[in-house]
Amino acid sequence: MKNSQPLAAKAILTAAMLPGVLLVSAMSTASAATTYTWKTSPESSDWDALTPNWTNPAGQTASWADNPADPNNALFPSGTARTIALASGTRHANDVTVNAGHTFLGNGLLGVAGKFTVGQSMTMRAGFAGDSVRIGGSANKVLTMNSSSGTQKTTYLEDGVILAVVNELSFGPKPASPSTSIVVSGGSPVLQAGNVSWGANRVIGIAGGAALGFGAAKNKTNAFKGTIRAEPDATLGFATNSTVQTSNPFDWYGTVAFDPGAGNTNDLGRLNVGHNLKLASGVFRIGCGADGATQANAALYVHGNGSGYLEPGAGNCGLLTVDNAELLWTQTGNNRYADIRGFAQVVVTNNGCINMPNCQWLHINSRLDVADGGNVSLGWIRLNGNRDTSVVNLEEGGVLRVNAIVIEPRSDKRGRMRFNGGRLQSGKGQSDFMRSTTSQALTEDNWAPFRFEVCEKGAVFDTSNAYIYWSRPLTSGVDEGAIDGGLTVTGSGISFGAVLTCQNFYNGPTTISNAIIQARTDYALPTNTVLRLFGGQNARLYGYDFSSRQTTNRLSRVEGDGVIGYTDYLSVDGALAPSCGGCLEFSGACALGGDFEIRGDANTCGYVKVDSGIQDLSTLSLAVADMAAMRASHGPYVIFEGNYSGRFGVPDDFPSDKWIPRYRSGVVYLAPVDATVVVLR
Repeated sequence: MKNSQPLAAKAILTAAMLPGVLLVSAMSTASAATTYTWKTSPESSDWDALTPNWTNPAGQTASWADNPADPNNALFPSGTARTIALASGTRHANDVTVNAGHTFLGNGLLGVAGKFTVGQSMTMRAGFAGDSVRIGGSANKVLTMNSSSGTQKTTYLEDGVILAVVNELSFGPKPASPSTSIVVSGGSPVLQAGNVSWGANRVIGIAGGAALGFGAAKNKTNAFKGTIRAEPDATLGFATNSTVQTSNPFDWYGTVAFDPGAGNTNDLGRLNVGHNLKLASGVFRIGCGADGATQANAALYVHGNGSGYLEPGAGNCGLLTVDNAELLWTQTGNNRYADIRGFAQVVVTNNGCINMPNCQWLHINSRLDVADGGNVSLGWIRLNGNRDTSVVNLEEGGVLRVNAIVIEPRSDKRGRMRFNGGRLQSGKGQSDFMRSTTSQALTEDNWAPFRFEVCEKGAVFDTSNAYIYWSRPLTSGVDEGAIDGGLTVTGSGISFGAVLTCQNFYNGPTTISNAIIQARTDYALPTNTVLRLFGGQNARLYGYDFSSRQTTNRLSRVEGDGVIGYTDYLSVDGALAPSCGGCLEFSGACALGGDFEIRGDANTCGYVKVDSGIQDLSTLSLAVADMAAMRASHGPYVIFEGNYSGRFGVPDDFPSDKWIPRYRSGVVYLAPVDATVVVLR
């Protein structure tokens, strides 16, 4: 071998080396310095057993041990960690294996034709050369890259190595146009960063069968604006043990933020979230590709460690935020599902969207918040909580669309669904919209732990798409003595409606807007509720199965314009307030009491119509509501149509000097005083 070093040094080096191995740890006796330099001169920059371009701590050059069988593979064996300096230029080797915690530094570049394998955690401050490099290594072994040099365009990650980066330029310069920067080609490597902002033109690809753990170091932020492309069998994971060392598995509070920009798309395989992940802007597709349709597995899995408290940012919970972004699952015809469990939380807000209508179910064992323009569309929701924190919050501006809400009927399961101004939609009409996961009936004993609460801003049932069959009690979720927001049922006409088949206990108003409520049991509308109807013939209340007890379905007030059907056993004991120009139409006579509030303008007036039976008017007293615009020149105003008995009461404060009720066959008018009324029949 070519060698110019002193004989004694040569003897130490040669005796300690194995064939094909550079044993850098054996060179510690010559000097206190610990830096070993791999030079590009005097003869070659290649890894070669015969080239004397290595300098030990004593400044002595040496050749590598001869390994004729594999002379181009570099192996740094286990032992004392050293500093490996690369002078200017590029070193070339085939496979490079590092089994000690060395630090590579310098202005030089390392060109690896084969694979760079990390056997022990180490640091790379020098750069990799070429258009690509393969990096792999043992699970939980960390390769820290904090160099801003390098020319490679693609980094291939394999095995279970953790790649910790402090600058996105560790992967070479930012590409001028979108191109793949990182490819996970096998195994379950981890890409972990600390306060790194990835440019929009960075691309991460995950091959089928591979899994990538992606996250931020403790108390750091990993902001990613690029694109992730995952094949159907691929997994993008945000679990704790894939982002930090297992010695402290739940000690991570970083945030991962995806922001590919409006109109751009991130393609993900399965989405596994164990800590803080924020989807911001752009479209995120999960479960993509034809192969994904055959997998009966969770398309979206957000989880914590199953203990502790649910607090955003805490190290023991998963938090997925969809903020002004769209998360799609496009596959059909399979058994994929979504899962939120173990003190995890999903927040959909600021016009964010989770659109997974073909998921068989979403398992709620922790918390789902939909608010402020957020929109969630799913197959059905499965409420299966085992703690009080299992909750669905449907806040103002949020929309939740499902085909069914399913409960596991067991006394040890509990949870809440809170309506606070958000909108519940039915994906399709079915008689078991509220149903059990088994054939067991949902009796009071086994559904009692699940509460459906109407909060300050109320519950909204949107029946524009299909019926909502609601068979669980709606209770009040506000403080004792306060009034909740009540129930509002909306729609696009009378084709669909909300069917209430159980007694309800909210204390706010019941509003029907261009929709139907079918009250199919006693107390379906809470006693003394205010009923508001808007939409004329398109706003209807039907009471199919009322009992013979009139007090069972008592309303304190009815206002607006709409139709109230099957009213034989319905009572109103507070007020009737038809809107100006509107009609409150009752299908039959019923017990009406209290005030009849008059509203009118120069052309029309609100009125009550009874289609059948003889309505007793003597229990109603005329009251002023808004009569300021009514004009005597208009002539008489109709305030009642139908057969009647008795006459309205006229209290002292009614303007009897201007208006007087006139009674004719089947009609009651409000006429100006001293006016002559001519009725042509």
